[in-house]
Amino acid sequence: MALNVKLSQAGHDVKTAEEKDLILGQWNTFKIKDIGFASIEGAPGRYFDGDFWYPTYTSTTVTHNYGYIPVFLAFAEFSTHPGKWVMNENEIVLPVIALLASSTTTQFTFTVKNWMSGTLSLARIIYYIFADKNE
Repeated sequence: MALNVKLSQAGHDVKTAEEKDLILGQWNTFKIKDIGFASIEGAPGRYFDGDFWYPTYTSTTVTHNYGYIPVFLAFAEFSTHPGKWVMNENEIVLPVIALLASSTTTQFTFTVKNWMSGTLSLARIIYYIFADKNE
């Protein structure tokens, strides 16, 4: 079974967009090697040091054995905004919470950055790992 991912430019429906209007299309794109899931529970809310408010950071790691630093794309759905999935490093969609993500040769690290005043009960994460060019 093949899985294709398409991303269209702003203002174009991904289902009907022509190839020239796609950011990722069917030609010369990354191939998905694997899909993973993770979650972060109980991310505490922001804190005040007497002068300024600061966000909190709560992380989880997932070990892998790919033998290289994989390219991947992660999305998170936060319990405070059900049904709204945000991409890693995107603080524009939900400016009070964000998903930060990174990878090394042995693990993925997912971090919730929480500017909210209360605890975030759950962040559900799905990530797509792209194949190495030699695979």
